[in-house]
Amino acid sequence: MAPEAPLGVPVPLGTGVGRRPQLGLVARHHGPSLPPSLDAGGEILHAAPGPDGTESGLAGGGAAGTLLACGPTASTCPIARASEVLAERWTPIILRNLLLGSTTFSEIAAGAPGLSRTLLTTRLRQLERVGVVRTSPNPSGRGSHYHLTDAGRDLADVMEALGTWGERWMELAPEHLDPGVVLHSWVSWYLATECLPERRVVAHFQFPGLPKKGGELWIIFDGERSEVCRKDPGFEVELFVRAEPAALAEWHLGRIEWTDALQAERIRVLGPSVLARALPTWNRRSPAAQVRRAAG
Repeated sequence: MAPEAPLGVPVPLGTGVGRRPQLGLVARHHGPSLPPSLDAGGEILHAAPGPDGTESGLAGGGAAGTLLACGPTASTCPIARASEVLAERWTPIILRNLLLGSTTFSEIAAGAPGLSRTLLTTRLRQLERVGVVRTSPNPSGRGSHYHLTDAGRDLADVMEALGTWGERWMELAPEHLDPGVVLHSWVSWYLATECLPERRVVAHFQFPGLPKKGGELWIIFDGERSEVCRKDPGFEVELFVRAEPAALAEWHLGRIEWTDALQAERIRVLGPSVLARALPTWNRRSPAAQVRRAAG
């Protein structure tokens, strides 16, 4: 087990604190004359080559690497250095989407409602610049595919810990209850395709109290072609679901069970009984559900 070190105390590169080696960020302080690799705002102009000769400076195999700090608050503290990359607005959401399997710009954007395309472009470029994300040409046409590097994949435990903390200590507020986000998460990341019927099933979701634009959605359950629709897709609907937005979110997060929501009439399902009973089994549910069960 690696030795513990107090916050703010420099840790030798490659030794680390905790389970994993620390990623060495070159902390460059601003003095009377700025290093040639930084501009006056602390932004990277060019990356210092690392031991492997790569421009990112990331060394393979856990060896001591260098990743340039890109903010104006350079520090020897590893938390401060990591925050220069991770504490930007929307960056954790983008990383979550990449860790969950999003690879295209559109997929990442769909999982981050409210994030502008301009800001998403900026954040992806920042993450690529510091060696957390790499791009490759889209083989099917325009644009790029986005992939996590070893440094990016190493953030999986960080994101899981952040989610665990959020589920334990942060309450759901009305602004967190967008049913479109929940249904997108269900279909994009938590759909139990192995449990779906062998044929297409369409479910119509209604959420009383919400404007029609966001209060009426459809899911086409059709294996890998499943999708959420904001307009009537034109197929025969077999399941009609009427739910409180809070109830759907709480169930997805494991705070309540589907049967309890049905008994309390917070969720109602009409349609063939076989499909109605099977509907909740088509969602693996968020990892937060496991957090709740472990805590309870």
